Amino acid sequence: MAVIDFCEYMDKEEQSAQVIDGRVDAKNNRFPLCLVWTPIPFISWLLPFIGHLGIALSTGVIHDFSTSGYVSEDHMAFGKPCRYYKCDLIMVLGKHQQWDRCVRMASNEYRSRQHNIFWDNCHSHVALALNLMPYGRNANWNMLKLCVLMFFKGRYVSVLAFFQHWLPPLIIYGLAIGCGRCTYLIMVKLTSDLIADSPQLLNVIRERELCLQNARIHRIENLGTTMDTFETLNFSNNDIVKLENFPLLYRLQTLYMANNRISTVDDSFGASLPYLKTLVLTDNCLAELGELEPLSKLQRLEHLCLIGNPVTRVAHYRDFVIYKIPQVRVLDYKRVRLRERESANAFFTSSDGEEFLKNSVRKATFSMALAFDDESMTDITQEVEDSVESNRTAEQMEMIKEAIENVTSLEELEELKETLARNEVPNGKEKTDDITAVSDKRFCFSLSSDKPKLRKEDYDLCRIQSLLLLPSIVTDDCCTLCGKNFFND
Repeated sequence: MAVIDFCEYMDKEEQSAQVIDGRVDAKNNRFPLCLVWTPIPFISWLLPFIGHLGIALSTGVIHDFSTSGYVSEDHMAFGKPCRYYKCDLIMVLGKHQQWDRCVRMASNEYRSRQHNIFWDNCHSHVALALNLMPYGRNANWNMLKLCVLMFFKGRYVSVLAFFQHWLPPLIIYGLAIGCGRCTYLIMVKLTSDLIADSPQLLNVIRERELCLQNARIHRIENLGTTMDTFETLNFSNNDIVKLENFPLLYRLQTLYMANNRISTVDDSFGASLPYLKTLVLTDNCLAELGELEPLSKLQRLEHLCLIGNPVTRVAHYRDFVIYKIPQVRVLDYKRVRLRERESANAFFTSSDGEEFLKNSVRKATFSMALAFDDESMTDITQEVEDSVESNRTAEQMEMIKEAIENVTSLEELEELKETLARNEVPNGKEKTDDITAVSDKRFCFSLSSDKPKLRKEDYDLCRIQSLLLLPSIVTDDCCTLCGKNFFND
């Protein structure tokens, strides 16, 4: 028995002699003169800089404050160390004897303490040991300093330990971001059930308010189910792209549409809300002054906010709104002064103002190039072109040409495509544009005599119509039949 005890003692002495020289042996769980760190399940997955910390003797045996009244030795809580920081023995006055003595003193002290995640924990146990030495002649070690030290200077024991630390947080954060994007892509339909389940309250100005914000609504509909019982509707933080489909609401006085994607206002919007006084369209996508003209039909509109829309960066924006919507008293949270009204009226009644309205304001019916890119328009026009069969009569072709000339929106273009796909001939309509055909055999969109210049919006529509019939005769800049350049004077 004595021989066996002597052999075990010699093995321990030999093992101690091997680790006193400072070599780290992660395989045998020996980290002499090191601070060791391992992740805590769930907590470290969400906060990767938080983990369980311990301190090793000069022999490599780890001491860590695991729970109340217990400091484990050579059996670290939450598994083997994942990272370590090798301390320099030169920073300790009494070398390894002082190191071991202070580590044991700190362990004895914490065996009588209750574990507290915010105060007395594994980090404070290690901080006490370093302060007793004092390590680096610094007696101000604390939990925050040790956390930063291990996060930025700690070394991983292996490649597997690196993935053990970072793989769970990456998976969790990746799933969270992916789910968040999927949630954003989900469009919610505004149904009567959603309206009934939405919060209804009496706001600070004693108005009945229906809160439909943050609901991912993409289109306004079914508001007739409210029975015109609300003075305020809140559609903020949704995905609405067009201000439309409002029923006749006499009670509605305030409408919040902030943080949506509104780029178009329907012509019937003003007639549907005859008593609307406040309209907030902050942070939307209104880009053309022409899109604001339907707001002039709101006869009682007094407060209008368009901050965060691209249209606010257009020249003469404020003057245009004051001129077109004279009933507005407060624009973008700034009171409209009398001198501003006089200045706006004087400018837009002058020749320069009329020219500005003529050249700069694009009507909603001619804004297809703004709402849709060239690629999407080309795809649709190509489909319409393919739908036109070569065996049609001259009369049918004339009717098709006449229908194409009267196209004013992408919706009408889609309807025409479907009509031609069914081998039907659209009914002819009276022409409303200045663009005419040179002959019945050769289709050419030339400039009329009373318009020496073709504006960009007219050019967009002209080119679409040309591509629908005979795309081979129209180049990017001019018509090959008449040689007219669309952009030259």
